[in-house]
Amino acid sequence: MIAIKLRRSLNLFSISLLLLFLVVSCNDNSTTPDQDPTLFELLEGETNYSTLASLLTDELIGQLETAELTVFAPTNSAFEAIPSDVLNALTEEQVVEIITFHLASGTFLSANLPEQTDLETVQGELILVQASNGVVINGSANVVDADLVAVNGVIHGINEVLLPSDLRKALGLTNLVDVAEEAGAFETLLGAVDATELRTTLQFLGPFTVFAPNDDAFGALPPGTIEDFTTDQLRNILLYHSIGAVVESTDLEPQQTAPSSNGEELYITLTNGSVIVNGSASVVAADITATNGVIHVIDEVLIPNEFLHIVQIAQKNYDLTTLVDLVVDQDLAETLSGDGPFTVFAPINSAFDEISDVLAGLSDDEVRDVLTYHVVGDLILSGDIPEGSTEIETLLGETITVVNENGTVTVNDAAVITVDLA
Repeated sequence: MIAIKLRRSLNLFSISLLLLFLVVSCNDNSTTPDQDPTLFELLEGETNYSTLASLLTDELIGQLETAELTVFAPTNSAFEAIPSDVLNALTEEQVVEIITFHLASGTFLSANLPEQTDLETVQGELILVQASNGVVINGSANVVDADLVAVNGVIHGINEVLLPSDLRKALGLTNLVDVAEEAGAFETLLGAVDATELRTTLQFLGPFTVFAPNDDAFGALPPGTIEDFTTDQLRNILLYHSIGAVVESTDLEPQQTAPSSNGEELYITLTNGSVIVNGSASVVAADITATNGVIHVIDEVLIPNEFLHIVQIAQKNYDLTTLVDLVVDQDLAETLSGDGPFTVFAPINSAFDEISDVLAGLSDDEVRDVLTYHVVGDLILSGDIPEGSTEIETLLGETITVVNENGTVTVNDAAVITVDLA
């Protein structure tokens, strides 16, 4: 009996040891599936990135093993698009600069990327990331293989090798910002571009035509002018200096308007080879080309309408030169430059041409009456004009008849051809 009980005890003890071993084994992390690989291990194991992996130095491997990074990794075919003589001529320092230009600190999964953002690279420059329709880097490199997750970050495969500034310049692939930097005459403009976070837009998007005020143009502004603007105001001013298309001097007619990137019109004239913008800013150097547009250097900073009174707004417009001259001649500029508000139904030059003989026979007081008959002491936007006919009193004291028929506005039967220059 004692022997039987001893055997049962030993059997129970053996079963207990077996169960304990199974429990311990099930909880032993060493037997779980392998953890996610490091960024380097992931690159090394993906045949589509073998060229990139072969270019890694020991220092870069160390970063990809330990640092938390997002890697925008050019595929093998992206490297194949670079001429072999260019690739083979790169120094080790240049290779490191290129690769670190593809690395950003932190983990950015594609689903978490905003519609447009700048990321600072390990190399030190910014790259532009857009994620509204797929993910695009620097305006042209498409993410073709997203969200390869590693233990210390993520890899996004791209179909183009990104080039930092020095290499772009060395290869003659200069964008608008690169060109301005090389010129050395746009320090204030470039400082404003950085302050308003427009650098990567002007580097990697486009095409744009930029009317670029040089440092002397900014220096001509009253002291403290730039500093007094808010960031949003300064951004609006900079956008007013660009057009979302390439317009070279050879494309110009004697007169044209072009929509600027802030939505307001620019008024451009070409006379005897001289190009003038908004009636006073001269183009002093034209057709400086970049990979994403063209620069025309101007000697004056262009100011959007929100900072101007109505006489200054009219002075920009080559169609309103007769009106402006008459306003100045009749000493009305100071009145119309006041607090207001004013609405001016402004006759264009051709309208004055039609009554030139009549106008020549009028006294100064009569000319002044004609001008004030076109001004209302109130702010009337086109959207404020009701359907039908409305009588409105002018500064002269007489009324004008404004008619709105399905959005077509006439004043005393004269058609309104441009609205809301405010």
